[in-house]
Amino acid sequence: MIRELSRAKVYERLLSELSLREEFYRAELARLQESKSADTKSSAGDKFETSREMIAQEIAKVDHSLQSLISNRKFMEEFADQEVSETVRNGSIIRVGDQLFLLGVSLGELDLGLEKIFLLSRSSPFGIILFGLKKNDPVQFMGKPNQINEIL
Repeated sequence: MIRELSRAKVYERLLSELSLREEFYRAELARLQESKSADTKSSAGDKFETSREMIAQEIAKVDHSLQSLISNRKFMEEFADQEVSETVRNGSIIRVGDQLFLLGVSLGELDLGLEKIFLLSRSSPFGIILFGLKKNDPVQFMGKPNQINEIL
């Protein structure tokens, strides 16, 4: 439960996961660069140019994902040491019913071992609803009335 998982542990796990993803993207970029360099011009020039262009597009896509991830990591690092607030804000860990949410960036689900936490953007539909609410405030979640049980 949330009491067993301190705010510091949640952020430690989150930042560790983001670092692993960053390593993956960096390795993928290196692999693609190597592939692009190893691609030699054959007698079929158009095939060579098409192959190089496809690799270049893939490099751009992976680089964009890497830059977005780095930006998200830096954004979330700002909240790791923030004081717990009585109201939901960016960086808050929120329990609604038996579900955990972290408001900041939309990165999907993160396994914390004993339970999972959903990483939501402030601009997501549920993030907009949660922002500014306090403990025990009513909230609709998955079409059912619920309440905010805890804010960390």
